[in-house]
Amino acid sequence: MKKILTLPAGNPVEFRWTNRKGVKKRFLIPGSLWVTIVTMLLMALTFAYAKTLTWQIGVGVTLMLLIHELGHLYAAKKCGYLASVPIFIPYLGAAVICPQILRSRNEAYVGYYGPLFAAIASINLLLFTILWPGHHHDVALVNQASLSVNVFNMIPLRFLDGGRILAKNASPRRHHADWVRCYVILTVGQIALWVIQAFYY
Repeated sequence: MKKILTLPAGNPVEFRWTNRKGVKKRFLIPGSLWVTIVTMLLMALTFAYAKTLTWQIGVGVTLMLLIHELGHLYAAKKCGYLASVPIFIPYLGAAVICPQILRSRNEAYVGYYGPLFAAIASINLLLFTILWPGHHHDVALVNQASLSVNVFNMIPLRFLDGGRILAKNASPRRHHADWVRCYVILTVGQIALWVIQAFYY
């Protein structure tokens, strides 16, 4: 586990591959953990500066996005792919750059782990608001915002995680039905978490 989640802390990582048309490609991905730290700070500051959220909630939402992206990074590393550290883009979200997964048989696997990690984190936040009632308004708001983003991300469009999980060429054919079931369970589960969290808001 420790080896899989180890993030490169040095120079950008360069790798090359050949696409389906036989054209050689070259790609440079950020390899420094500082990229994640700086872009996370920019994301949180943008929330606070625009007065969209308080800075505390902005930090919380940013951390939840980080957990989501670490899920993708964990899965990509486990598959042996080169991947960037998480990169945050204010108001657009975050991403882990890993061109090798595109149209690969492991795309559903890598796409699934982001929402899965985020759902596990949301369950913990929900339990916190239920078991320790009182001053949990900000925690509940962070959780609802995170769940809203994750449910939106499960829409079956090709550029979202939902589309990557459900794409027929994103997993071995014999496992496609299993991924559809996993998709339904995770999506319905996150909607249920959102409803329960709204009750304890």
